[in-house]
Amino acid sequence: MKKIFQCLLAGLLVLMLSGCGGDGLELTQEEMLEDYDSMWISIEENYPHMAVAQRITGKDFNQIKATYRKKITKDISQEQFKAIITLCLDEFDGVGQMHLLDDDEYTYYYRYYKKNATSAEHLSYLFDILNYSQSKSFYDYPSDGGLPKEKTFSKNVETAILEEGQIAYIQIHSMDVSKMEKDGAKIRKFLEKVKDYKAVILDIQGVTSGSELYWRKYIVPMNIERETSFSIYGLVKGGLSKEYLHTEQSLQPVSSLKSMDKLLADDISGITDYVKSDFVVPSETGKKLFNGAFYLLVDENVSGPAETFAMFAKEKKFATLVGENTAGDTRRLEPIMVRLPNSGLIMRFEASHELNADGSSNIEFGTAPDIYKQAGNDALKQAVESIHKRFSLPDSEPANE
Repeated sequence: MKKIFQCLLAGLLVLMLSGCGGDGLELTQEEMLEDYDSMWISIEENYPHMAVAQRITGKDFNQIKATYRKKITKDISQEQFKAIITLCLDEFDGVGQMHLLDDDEYTYYYRYYKKNATSAEHLSYLFDILNYSQSKSFYDYPSDGGLPKEKTFSKNVETAILEEGQIAYIQIHSMDVSKMEKDGAKIRKFLEKVKDYKAVILDIQGVTSGSELYWRKYIVPMNIERETSFSIYGLVKGGLSKEYLHTEQSLQPVSSLKSMDKLLADDISGITDYVKSDFVVPSETGKKLFNGAFYLLVDENVSGPAETFAMFAKEKKFATLVGENTAGDTRRLEPIMVRLPNSGLIMRFEASHELNADGSSNIEFGTAPDIYKQAGNDALKQAVESIHKRFSLPDSEPANE
């Protein structure tokens, strides 16, 4: 009799869980709506880029919120619900990296954060978000998915003499932490060779990945005379974002934020705190290895550590920037992840809204070059023309290294 009762109890438990969405079972309409509303509450309370998203996209997000909620009817499946959430977040056009994780991304980040969780508190925080049974079920983990591997180059750094005795060129394909020591040695050797040239052109166009240490340790210190400090400010709102950022950074009340000429009232509205990321770059020897002028080529793809390099180079006049406005987005910290309560679906966005030195939105405007490339010119040609004009150089035939 006792065994029969236990079997009946187990069966009843299965029936009770059938509406919870776990283990591949369907969510109810009520649970889907609860997830949807929870998602928007999290966005409205924690997403610091809303004003920027509205300016960039020109969209009415209140209307978007209402439109997609109506699509959640009682006869849709879990996969259809996931598609609705995906399309809804896609309306942000990626501003602040806002999006819903797909299956491959979930698998990739789960494995990456699990491997690195002990190396940094914020990675441990993110792994705890991902390591949830309902999320694993919804995303069908483990799977064979993963993000595409980054493009690799046979030579991460390439050098050339453009004009003998006058102009040299260094192209950096990525700021890969595993290559920076070898690359740094190569750059040093080349700069020693051309140290008395008028100009060296550093080309970081298209660079999006790697580590800030690449330029903070292996490019700048050998070419500055004294220690140089540099700060980036980020606006923060909402309890979840503050909790996450507090794992690595100190938050300060926005009332103490210094005055910035181009900081918009819309961008500061609803903001409660800010974070300040300080950089200190030492001088290696107290003198410059290269005696001439640096020119830095940038384009609309430059982001991550290359973005912080562009910001530093412009603000501290380490180099003259040539090309186009960068993409912005320094990615000082991994974006926050927010898990929906019933489905376990996870959205991802930047937890802080980083600013340029003048208070303008870095994610909206990026870093503006000192010299914009002109129609019909690429950035390299524009830089060479600018160097000729600056140093009154005669026209000459290009040379190869």
